Amino acid sequence: MGSAYLRLLAASAIATLLAVESYAAPVANLPLTCSSATAIGQPQNDCDGVWAYQTPSSDLIVLEPPSSAPTWNRATNLASNETVAVCSLPVEPGAYSSCRDAAGVRRIVYVAKSQVFAAAPTRAEKSGPNIWVATDAGIKLVTSDGETLFSNVQVGVRPAATGFRGIAADPFDGGLWITNTNANRLIKLSRTATVVHQIEVFSPTGIAVDSRDGSVWTSELHEPRATRQVVKFSRRGDELVRIGGFSRFVSSISLDDRQGNIWVADRFANEIVRLTGTDAELNFYDASSQSGSRHVRVGGFDEPFSVSANPNRDGDGAGNAWAANRIPGEVVKLAPSGSELVREASPGFEIRQVEADHLRGDVWAQVLIDGLARYSSEGEELSFFQISTVLADEFVAEDTDYVATFDLDPYRGVVWFWLWVCPLGSCQTGAVEAMNLRGRTLHRFAEETLVRDVAIQSLQVPISIRSHGGFDHKRDRVVTVAVLSRPEVDPLQIDPRSARFGTARARARDYDAKDVNGDGVADLVLEFDGQQTGLDCDDRYAGLTAWTYDGLMVEGSDAVSPPRCGKN
Repeated sequence: MGSAYLRLLAASAIATLLAVESYAAPVANLPLTCSSATAIGQPQNDCDGVWAYQTPSSDLIVLEPPSSAPTWNRATNLASNETVAVCSLPVEPGAYSSCRDAAGVRRIVYVAKSQVFAAAPTRAEKSGPNIWVATDAGIKLVTSDGETLFSNVQVGVRPAATGFRGIAADPFDGGLWITNTNANRLIKLSRTATVVHQIEVFSPTGIAVDSRDGSVWTSELHEPRATRQVVKFSRRGDELVRIGGFSRFVSSISLDDRQGNIWVADRFANEIVRLTGTDAELNFYDASSQSGSRHVRVGGFDEPFSVSANPNRDGDGAGNAWAANRIPGEVVKLAPSGSELVREASPGFEIRQVEADHLRGDVWAQVLIDGLARYSSEGEELSFFQISTVLADEFVAEDTDYVATFDLDPYRGVVWFWLWVCPLGSCQTGAVEAMNLRGRTLHRFAEETLVRDVAIQSLQVPISIRSHGGFDHKRDRVVTVAVLSRPEVDPLQIDPRSARFGTARARARDYDAKDVNGDGVADLVLEFDGQQTGLDCDDRYAGLTAWTYDGLMVEGSDAVSPPRCGKN
């Protein structure tokens, strides 16, 4: 970054600042010129070497000394000529780092990538996450209030039938995977809804994305025997695994990325299949038998439509999965061994989808004829919310809304689902709705065409929780949560002011940047008041949500082990 950089900066800083809509406007529209740099003791040789940036509070600052970075120490506000932060960590353009102001308070400093100043974008707590919506008009990413952020009308979404998932949010990079059964395509979209990959897969059904590496699982119809193979592709579209031995309709796939299990709903075999093993062990494996070295099949189902893994530990151990027994409408919990742990009838006559809540250990089910039900880990019905009146399969009664699939946000305790709006029994438009654990509608927005599926956009991040003496709401405990670095995620691009933790969604009271896991990359360390988190001795897991400066939601969870809970 030399003289050419700053000559361009001096010529166009103010105009470009006003044109950058994705950033907050600075407090003072003050370009960095040689004269302003000289005023704070910088050399006059075309201002060569001056590093320029702004804090998230929009104070325009430069970094001293102007000699070769990244060894730097002082940030100066050009408007007031005052030192606003003292920093110690190396930094590069487009990155964030931790500093302390004159009062010793930690501040996050942003170094602009562009050739002009721009305030680091901030993200206050939003009312909800961004949502991927698949309609008959294409794919779009919308805010929780229905405002379109990005769209792609060239990509069609056609699940195998109404009631089956056709899309899966990519928790590795914030994008989306799509199965288009009619077009024989598996499609990957970027976080801005542009096509990244199109993979030829014959009649794909079932879809799940691995949060650890962005790989995706689906199934492909295999002719001429009319059987299916479960297939895994890398995030770049390369085939990695192909497993045979499934019926002609795989209706659902769910991944347990902690225990390493792959759960498959083999609909026309009336079985749930649990697979485990490395890519090399599973490639060309035959799962048609009742059990084998890498799989076990569980019967006792009538067309299982859906399966959902809970990678965390509940009262029955770790790595269990919930399945939807279509008729007579039951939720069934299975252990990794294949043993049945819970079987509970629903209020309706049919269940088509289940989603496990990995933080609470509960499960949600989409129930025909009425709506959505929630069950505890032990199978007790906790709540039932009547949303629609559906008589049978695709036949919709007059003047009703028809809900088919949903996506769960366990961090906020919110379920997102889509509806077909059917006045006089004619379904031509749709809607998307969000409801909390008490059944209160938080969001609802209309769509001009039929909705096919919804998915919550987020990045999954590894976090580490330290409870400093346990979670006890009666005592003043400090809870430290470290957001760890991983590919595609720089923890220092997360706005610490947007972080919310625990069931009460506490705000961070302090934060810092340091390497926690020893990988040489700075992690974001957040401190919370234990009394404000809502966590107590009964909680096994806790979750964190936050927003990056450029508007992506991040989520992470970790086990909590209160060693001295309730003790001095």
